[in-house]
Amino acid sequence: MIIQIIKFTKKLCLKLNQSLFNYELSKFYKKYISYKMEHQINTNKRLISDEAQEQLNKIIHELNITEHNMPQIEPKNIRVTSFGGRIRLAALVANDAMKWEGKVITVGGWVKTIRVQGGGEFSFIEINDGSTIKNIQIVVQKSISNFAEVNKEGIGSCFQIKGLVVKSPGSKQPIELQVENDQEHFIKILGSCDQRAYPLIKSKDKMKLETLRDICHLRPRTNTISVVARIRNNLAYATHLFFQNRGFLYVHTPIITGADCEGAGEMF
Repeated sequence: MIIQIIKFTKKLCLKLNQSLFNYELSKFYKKYISYKMEHQINTNKRLISDEAQEQLNKIIHELNITEHNMPQIEPKNIRVTSFGGRIRLAALVANDAMKWEGKVITVGGWVKTIRVQGGGEFSFIEINDGSTIKNIQIVVQKSISNFAEVNKEGIGSCFQIKGLVVKSPGSKQPIELQVENDQEHFIKILGSCDQRAYPLIKSKDKMKLETLRDICHLRPRTNTISVVARIRNNLAYATHLFFQNRGFLYVHTPIITGADCEGAGEMF
């Protein structure tokens, strides 16, 4: 029964766009799973008579106990900072991202795109740290000392960047990071990436899922696998939430099998 519900909700999620991960839709989704499970349980054969159920309800009412079939979904308390004193990108692309304007912060992640513009006077870098599917744009001025070295890097390189948060003139993102001088800002290359060997270099042909099977250690960096992982996370979270709010315990029971592997049969 539960497996059928999960399959149904997974199909529903795949039809939704990226906004699934906004809090309001996520809250609706978790409540929807709770409702479907409750409906299935209530339509099965009753283990208690109507008379006994009425007496039980009377006792619960006398004790002033409130029970909800659909418990309140609290917003997740997502961390803003991470290792090295950096700010997670999930906080910088949220709806309240403009509160960071004017702050000098440190971010880090892997390069998604890097291109030199303005006749070599500045460059645009987009990075992602895995905390969100969205990237943040970095504008690097030629005035920094390692400008040429940074621009030799490419997709997959790992950077640590300190810069000033400013309002973005573009429409794709509310804010961006400006790196203008060596006194207050910097770009550190934490890991280079050989562009000739890196398999996730963007090309005209979209990378097929069959190809990603051969690079399991890198495929979570793709948008497709990243979105699937987030959907599976919400499915598991909602299922656990349903049972935890009803007093169930999550346990790992031993698997009874006919195979005696590594002396497991000696347990009995």
